[in-house]
Amino acid sequence: MTPILLALFLALPQKKAPQAAAFAGRWMTNFGPMELSAKQKAVSGTYGWSAESKLEGKLEDGRLEFEWSGPNGRGTGWFEPWKDGRTFTGQYTFGAEQKDFWGGYRLEKKRAEIAPGEVSDGQTELGLNYHLRVPQHFDPQQRYTAVALFHGSNYNSRDYVEGFPQNWPELAEHFILVGFDGEQLSPNSANGVRQFNSSYVNFSGEKSGEPWRYMQTPALVAGALKELSTELPIERWFVGGHSQGAFLTYAVALFYPELVAGAFPVAGGLLVQCEPSEFTDEKVRAAQRRIAIAIVHGEQDSVVEFSMSTYGRDALQDGGFPALRLFSDAKAGHPWAFLPVDDALRWLEEMTSGDADGLERFATRSLAEQHYRDALAALDRLAELAPARAEAVAALRAKVDAAALNELAHLTKLVAADKDDAWVDDFWRFRAEFALAPSAQGLMRAYADLRAKHQGPADELFRRARGLEDDQKKQELWRELVAKYHASRWYPLVKGWLR
Repeated sequence: MTPILLALFLALPQKKAPQAAAFAGRWMTNFGPMELSAKQKAVSGTYGWSAESKLEGKLEDGRLEFEWSGPNGRGTGWFEPWKDGRTFTGQYTFGAEQKDFWGGYRLEKKRAEIAPGEVSDGQTELGLNYHLRVPQHFDPQQRYTAVALFHGSNYNSRDYVEGFPQNWPELAEHFILVGFDGEQLSPNSANGVRQFNSSYVNFSGEKSGEPWRYMQTPALVAGALKELSTELPIERWFVGGHSQGAFLTYAVALFYPELVAGAFPVAGGLLVQCEPSEFTDEKVRAAQRRIAIAIVHGEQDSVVEFSMSTYGRDALQDGGFPALRLFSDAKAGHPWAFLPVDDALRWLEEMTSGDADGLERFATRSLAEQHYRDALAALDRLAELAPARAEAVAALRAKVDAAALNELAHLTKLVAADKDDAWVDDFWRFRAEFALAPSAQGLMRAYADLRAKHQGPADELFRRARGLEDDQKKQELWRELVAKYHASRWYPLVKGWLR
């Protein structure tokens, strides 16, 4: 190289190799919070919700090569920092040289700016990234309903917040929108774009189990709802999410019902630990049943079966949730933007209204449209909110009772006789609309008594069947359960498996 060319080369800006200091600080990773310190090329620290694991490494050619150790073993791995200085991605080895993704982002508490009509970013005290949009004509003196949006797997919630005004512009100017990203960086993160996943599979409630279990996404969201309620003029929360976010929605609503007025799980399903029967604390159960739940799903969904939402609806109905509705679209598939999310949100608004006139209008309209469950749930809320309207409430309830009479007497006889399961599907359809009707309470008690007789033996059969590997023998036990114990909570699930 000639002296002139060498001088020109040296004058060019040189790409700086990452320094060990790039990894120093606090991070949220796929294995919980991590705190690292750096000295020259050496990096060390701890990670995990109890700081129970250790990491030690050295910077080699811009990559942090490390060894990790913790309660579940030890192994090696590497991280590479992103140009933003706030993200790293890499992998780790475990077991017999198996490899998996490991990434993280900086923990840096930040309050999102209020920029009407725009989306701004923040991070909560517990480390959840969030994306805030307030209406274009935002009034800080007004109280708003806030809609929490949870993204699908390997995605981010900013896209949901940005897309909301395009899909449902009227609602976007009515609600405060807050998208929450899961705390686990996704392997799909690349080229400067971060994607996320949520954790909830092992979540069983506040302080239940080890910290890594009870500090999963539902707990982080609960902390975020409390935190943002003190920073923004939020009157109440509707929580909802798409696909993976729908599973998270159920967990947040049912484990933290005191924080939620309405929920709208979209294209997802009910987690095992969210089954109504899993909750025994009467205060929690009462708070759960004050939530309005609008389930949304496309009937042509090829990613998450539509039956997951019909099962969720039936399980919540069976668990005595009064304000419950399934919003479906016969032609829609999995994509969020083509689903009746707007209908679900409008329904949640009316069902949870604090306006007595509005509730009475909604109940009257629901009665005319033969949405009897909606009418009864709204009337129960109206009776509590405005005792002076007792006469109007009684008159509307009487109209619902009149609509129930055609089937009521017939079903009462069939349940009392209980000769076989021929009546069960008709009963479930009746209960879906009239479970709250005053005239139906005798029938509801009779069914509850029958369930008390059937549930124990059904539980035993279900347990035995689940432990069998022989499909033929398993189906024999299922058929016995359906034939003998059709008032058990397992009946609709097992009958569906036998179809």
